[in-house]
Amino acid sequence: MIPEQRDFMYSPRLPLLCSTQQAAWLTGFHEHEIPILVQARLLTPVGNPGQHDKKMFSTAAIQELPKDWPTKARAAIKRYWQRKNSQRRSPVNA
Repeated sequence: MIPEQRDFMYSPRLPLLCSTQQAAWLTGFHEHEIPILVQARLLTPVGNPGQHDKKMFSTAAIQELPKDWPTKARAAIKRYWQRKNSQRRSPVNA
């Protein structure tokens, strides 16, 4: 655990909003998996950010995720990579 992560996770009071990196720390997923979870609508950024805007997440919403959420999230990530890999393997139809 890097010092920045330790300071965030063990802070007596977490911020209301967290970045993609901090959302990854809170959920236990990798930072590059957070956009996949947003695309699958399992995580919702605060407000209505554009496609290339920095996403911020509600810390309280992340902490209140249901107990079965990690299973759904892992399944969504698996589907994402299966789809990506099948696209790579299939021949290009020109």
